[in-house]
Amino acid sequence: MEAIPVIIALVVLLAVLGGYIWVVSWAINDAQKRGYGSGLIVVLFWIFGPVAAVIWLIARPTETLVQRAPKSYDDPEDALAAASRLDSLGDWDAAAELYTSVAERWPEHRKYAGNCLAEVKQKLASHDPQAKDVP
Repeated sequence: MEAIPVIIALVVLLAVLGGYIWVVSWAINDAQKRGYGSGLIVVLFWIFGPVAAVIWLIARPTETLVQRAPKSYDDPEDALAAASRLDSLGDWDAAAELYTSVAERWPEHRKYAGNCLAEVKQKLASHDPQAKDVP
């Protein structure tokens, strides 16, 4: 009879720990989709604990990298970093569009953006052989 409360306590503890880990992983994934690194989220959760999820929900940018228009970037380095992040997240169509925009707007980055665009096109072609009309 004494084992039942211990088992219940362990199940509750594991459920709370699992929920906490899920919330942290969701916040990290959401931050990356919005153009932030995972370090910010780790520091928030380290300092504020579970309250960090609420802080992130309130303070996070409303727009994800996929939703952001390529013409909204004022700096080629920011645009290239965003395109690289989109590429690493698997949003290859958005990455290709952003690399194309960088090549058109900033000629000094045309060669690098073109090389990155070629790699993204290869990923798209290997993932979906029907996709040939990539920008």
